[in-house]
Amino acid sequence: MMKKQWIKWIIGLVCASNLMAMASIKKDEVTLVLMPRDKILKKVGLDLAKRYPLLFITYKVQPNGSISLHGWTGSAWVKVTTQEYLAGTFFKNGPTSALIVEKQNVPVPTLLIPPKKWCKEVVKIKTTQLRPLLHLTGRYFDFPYKYWSYFSKRATLPMTDINPENHNLSWYQKSNKQTQYSLKQDLQYWQVVRKPTPPKLPVVVPVKKEEPAPKKVEKKEKAEKKESTEAKKEGSEKPVVDPFKTPLPPAAVLGAGSVSEVDTKEIKKEATP
Repeated sequence: MMKKQWIKWIIGLVCASNLMAMASIKKDEVTLVLMPRDKILKKVGLDLAKRYPLLFITYKVQPNGSISLHGWTGSAWVKVTTQEYLAGTFFKNGPTSALIVEKQNVPVPTLLIPPKKWCKEVVKIKTTQLRPLLHLTGRYFDFPYKYWSYFSKRATLPMTDINPENHNLSWYQKSNKQTQYSLKQDLQYWQVVRKPTPPKLPVVVPVKKEEPAPKKVEKKEKAEKKESTEAKKEGSEKPVVDPFKTPLPPAAVLGAGSVSEVDTKEIKKEATP
């Protein structure tokens, strides 16, 4: 029993760290927000579109399995075909990530998971309940205080319910009111579908210096060298080599898959855009 609790705790911690990492870069990038066609959810999506660069799409699955998509242009709703959606021809500036909202226990059709070619990162909120939806959405976009306050009033929910950990609130903005909700509790509705693949960095290996060919030594020189070596051994100790002062051999790039020591300075230089 304890082992299961620990596993759940670790999974929750990983999800929370992923959520916080995502939040730090959502303010300036284009995000695709895909929500079920619902009056309340539409309001949430339109409110988000006024505050962040969004591609806001609503979807409805018909009884026969066909999918209807509507996109918000900023001033009007337009129909988007599934062909246009999959091909990524319905936008001018493509999204870096996608936030998909689905009804609890009713997964979004696989067809609507954005293709990797035009959307690298995909996450889901697996509930349409307004309180946890606003909580997770606020953490995803890293809401400042004024947005927490706005959505709290808009949804007529206490701020402590949609932001129970007082995220981005100053000490004087925090409430002493207790809440029964927590991030750990709401992470049950959070799912990372696809994370962006980190860029492959070149692998650098040290180049072995070729040993010079041994010189021919006369018998006399060999004997003198032997005597000199024996004399040095007597009463002398082997010098200590400082690895931090010994210069490293030159490095050459061999390509991915090589197992070697890495010259981090060169990698950082290559990886810097």
